[in-house]
Amino acid sequence: MSRTWVVVADSAMARVFVVPGTGDPMRELEAFAHPEARLAVRELTSDLPGSVSGGHGSQHHALQSRVEPKQQEAIAFARFVPDRIESARTGHEFDRLVLVAAPAFLGRLRAALGDDARRLVDGELDADLVKLAPDEIRKRLPESFFPEPVR
Repeated sequence: MSRTWVVVADSAMARVFVVPGTGDPMRELEAFAHPEARLAVRELTSDLPGSVSGGHGSQHHALQSRVEPKQQEAIAFARFVPDRIESARTGHEFDRLVLVAAPAFLGRLRAALGDDARRLVDGELDADLVKLAPDEIRKRLPESFFPEPVR
């Protein structure tokens, strides 16, 4: 019997569901929160950018990071979620994987997912559904994501 995992995520939360087959309800296995992604930028930065004096004259230049703090938090969480997926894959917790994520976050998940786990992805949906009830999420997923189990 095929075990399908449905991972529904955004930059601040990920929920993992299992779906036995077509028409079956989803059952939530676990959820992960990343509240730092919801913080205001001023709460993520403890200091103003540093400054550097030029060698000539009295000009000062602010040092700026290349990645905004909120983006950095999204990147960190987009690495955490695939790490959990990889751990589950090596533990044979699922046979098929469906990814559902807010569009920008879906791209980050794809980029961070390892080759072996990526081969198990049978469906992707770029939609922000993480806050919906499991039955509402299930209604929005195409049945093609859940083939009939071989009996």
